[in-house]
Amino acid sequence: CIGQQFALMEAVLILATVVQRYELALVPDQVIEPKALLTIRPKNGLRVMPALREKNEQEFAKKTRSQL
Repeated sequence: CIGQQFALMEAVLILATVVQRYELALVPDQVIEPKALLTIRPKNGLRVMPALREKNEQEFAKKTRSQL
């Protein structure tokens, strides 16, 4: 696919942005069971809840105001 490399690069940038701005916490009371494949992975995936990081929210607001 012609756009595969671009799509992978864009996915990495999006993930980096999410990790910078949000803190991810596991959903309470979920049972995590391992599934043996080539590597060990969670059988039913991981459910997480995003919470905005306050420090990054303030820094983002400062950067945005300074660009005006």
